[in-house]
This record gives sequence, C-alpha cells and structure tokens, in this order.
Amino acid sequence: MKLQSFIAPFAAIALFALGDVGVARADESPERVSLDLRIGPYDPDGDRSTFDQYFSDDHGPLLEFDAFFHIYRIPYVGPIGITAAGGWARYSGIACLDTDCTVRSGETVRLDLFPVGALATLRFDAPWHEWHVPVFVQGGVGAEWVRFRSSKGGVRDGYGSAFGFRWQAQLGLYLDAFERRAARSLDVEHGINHSYIFFELRGSTASDSIPIADRFTWAGGLGLVF
Repeated sequence: MKLQSFIAPFAAIALFALGDVGVARADESPERVSLDLRIGPYDPDGDRSTFDQYFSDDHGPLLEFDAFFHIYRIPYVGPIGITAAGGWARYSGIACLDTDCTVRSGETVRLDLFPVGALATLRFDAPWHEWHVPVFVQGGVGAEWVRFRSSKGGVRDGYGSAFGFRWQAQLGLYLDAFERRAARSLDVEHGINHSYIFFELRGSTASDSIPIADRFTWAGGLGLVF
C-alpha cells in the first residue's frame, strides 16, 4: 500500500475534527452570566505555629462556587462585569493535652473557613468569538471577607472574620466547541451558551489572629455560560 493511501483517511478525519472545533455558532443566545464550580488546595498563610499543631497535613481542599455577571461586552475583547464568590474549606485534627502537643487527647479539633469575595472581572474570549479558537483568559481583582469557625469535641470554641484583597487569573477551554450539535441543543433547551473547564491561580491577603487566607494557590473546575 502506498504511503499516501494510508495517510489520506487519517488526514481527512483530522481536517474534519479541526473544522468542527474551528467554527463558532452564529446563533448563540445572549451571554448574561457565567457560573463556576472549582476545587483546589487551600493552605492558609500567617503564623501557623498553632495551626500546624493540629492541621499540618491537611490541605483543605477549598470548594467554591461563583457567578460572573456580564455587564458589558467590549468589542473584540470580551465581557466585563462583577463576580460574586463563596467557598468552604474544613480542617480537622486531634486536640493536644500540653503546650508542645506531645500528648494528644481523643477530642477532634475542627476549623471551617468561608471565603466570600466580590471582584471586578474581565474575560478575554475574542480567540473563540473572533478567531474560532476555543480558549479564553479571565482575570479579576476585588475584596474578600473570610469568616472562620473553630470547634473542639463538637463544641464551638472560637469564631471571627477578616477582610483583604483578592485576585484570580483563569485559563479556560470551551468544551462545546468539540460537539456543536450538543452545544446547540443545550442552548436551545436550557439557555446554556457554553460549557468549559478551567485552571485558575488565585490569592488573598485577608488575615486575622489565625491563618485564614491563602496568598497563592490553584484550582480547577467546570463552568457554564447562560
């Protein structure tokens, strides 16, 4: 068999796949809000002397949900708007009987963190809408309020909160680009313009008497645009 005859079917398949990815739908409904669900490690920064006694091997994780409300679409750039985010992380360990924590009791110690943020956000999605490349870059800056709650033996023994600055940067891949018929069906039946996966870097300066904010971490997740 000639090499050209062997390669031709695979070349045809590749060109068909690329053609399927490289065409944005012109009949998409208006984009108003993006919803993200993410998960990733969360290791609070600060004076960790007490924190590490109980939770040194615990990295969360942080489970977070946010809604990015599209206020205005900048031509040839993408939507700009406000993101409201809320998350939860829990840490657990065994209580100490002495100051050096050389002897442990049988009681469980828990720390719950609840980060809540509001960020000005811009999504650069021109690669998809203008050039038919199914990727986007998103960034946001704003304020974060982190509330914490601690308990020992099932009894709450402390709580508090702190404000700080928060930032996040995201790289995403539109999944609907790989299956246009299913994407159109989701849009028509449920108003879902896009589905996507993303990788994100983020950080916060919120601080209190105990470590409650992670200055630099990462997360991954799934999102939908309505």
